[in-house]
Amino acid sequence: MIAHLKGKIDRISQNFLDLDVNGIGYGVFMPGRALKDLKINQDIKLFIYTYVRENEISLYGFDNLLDKEFFKKLISISGIGPKLALAILSVYEPINLAKIILNKNLDSLIKVPGVGAKTAQRIILELQEKIGLIVPQDKIEISSNSFDEVMEILVTLGCNSKEAMEVINKVKKIKNKDLEFNELITESLKVLGEN
Repeated sequence: MIAHLKGKIDRISQNFLDLDVNGIGYGVFMPGRALKDLKINQDIKLFIYTYVRENEISLYGFDNLLDKEFFKKLISISGIGPKLALAILSVYEPINLAKIILNKNLDSLIKVPGVGAKTAQRIILELQEKIGLIVPQDKIEISSNSFDEVMEILVTLGCNSKEAMEVINKVKKIKNKDLEFNELITESLKVLGEN
């Protein structure tokens, strides 16, 4: 199993990039919103999910662990394959997707190409109770800057306390301002993905 890949971007297309890792090219599918800021020859680290079927082996890459966890939860739902899960994550960041699911907002899910009313209902039904396993529910609605709460999420994702503190401090130093919760967690996950 491939946990992550670190290399240089060789080519970018819609929802896909070629990643050169020490002379070996890997084709990796990614959410469209994650690709928009990337550039050819940029060094990047991607967290990888390897999708294996009888006649297919595909790599799905994410610049942070939260996207990867949501992807895994989405494809665990009957009728949702990796391409549809990727389409959902191309439209919505994990925090926003969590809010949509917790608020049972069918209309927002139906806006994703390929998601109909029945699929949207199934996503809400099957993930509503699992959202807390990815991002604690009490963290989703927070609108104030909160060092401790972001620390807790990073630790939940596998950092130890020291690493989480270093990531948050690095973000605060780079941004040089107080950040709202959503921006702080997003930027922290980006920094975590670069390490």
